[in-house]
Amino acid sequence: MMEIVRPELDEQDRAILMQMQSAFPLRSHPYAVIAERLGLTEQEVVERAQRLKAEGIIRRIGAVLEAAKTGYVTTLVAVEVEADELDRAVKLINSYPETTHNYLREGTWNVWFALVAASQARIEGILKEITEYGGWRIMNLPVVRRYKVRAEFEL
Repeated sequence: MMEIVRPELDEQDRAILMQMQSAFPLRSHPYAVIAERLGLTEQEVVERAQRLKAEGIIRRIGAVLEAAKTGYVTTLVAVEVEADELDRAVKLINSYPETTHNYLREGTWNVWFALVAASQARIEGILKEITEYGGWRIMNLPVVRRYKVRAEFEL
């Protein structure tokens, strides 16, 4: 069984993350709005968000667009990685700006990630580089039928 490392988050961190993932205000000063909702100062929210980003808890802040409607292609990828190679594999996967998210799972195919790229050729190039770099087995699972699932993490 793989060990899950849980970050140290206090209640204010959790509250800020919940606001950012499910109620991010589309305003000229979004952190001020979050601060008002939570009874904090804008500076406190900005500093905490910056720290959470620096710690890798926040990967990115941005809109989620329907890739196919913008001309992009997507795929879900599973990788078989030995435990002692996990850090190296995840650092490589995260180095591609086309990686939208990744996560660990139990089982043989233990590292999963999603790619959004300008072309199928770019996805194939990324997967080739990852395979060549690490020698890991990869299972490419392109979208065949789209299901919309709201991913929200209760903190």
